[in-house]
Amino acid sequence: MKPDGVVRVTWRSTAALAEATYSSASRIPLLPARWIRYTIGQSHLLLPDEQTLFGGCPGESFMSTDTTDDIAWARRVNAQWIVREGLRASAAAYLDRIASIDPERLQRSCCRARRLTDRYGTSEDPKPWFYAGLFSLASGDEVRHFLTEHHFTLATLPGHEDELPAFLGPDGVATSTWEKILHIREGVAGLAGEGA
Repeated sequence: MKPDGVVRVTWRSTAALAEATYSSASRIPLLPARWIRYTIGQSHLLLPDEQTLFGGCPGESFMSTDTTDDIAWARRVNAQWIVREGLRASAAAYLDRIASIDPERLQRSCCRARRLTDRYGTSEDPKPWFYAGLFSLASGDEVRHFLTEHHFTLATLPGHEDELPAFLGPDGVATSTWEKILHIREGVAGLAGEGA
């Protein structure tokens, strides 16, 4: 850390540059407690630091402005997005099911959805990331029940390749679609390595 001045950190989940001014004597930000000034181009934004802003899911991007818990956040996001072929209803039913049988898995699933959305959904469509994270802890029976009609989401889940229809493979879809599926699978698989 520099003695006095500006500390610059580039966060992996965004291209934004975070700046905080520290006093060399106290090593405490000179901004209001637990707030950081973000500079993006010529614009400045004052936001709470990561620990203030998030309580439910450790390690996610703190550039999100939503401070609700992960479960409420996931339910609200799912209800608001326009998606194809009843995916919203399937996701809501899945959330209701795991809430009744395994509240800890519900928390982890919503945390995973939020983490992937924050990490990857800032530079591209967040919906595939959200639903991949949400269903990433689904059992085989749950996948068969809730994702039967949602082939793309199913394709993004590592370990469920046997559930895929024959047409959904590297030879059956556009190269860009297959690369996207593999990229999302990689992101989902990385969550296990993070303990999420």
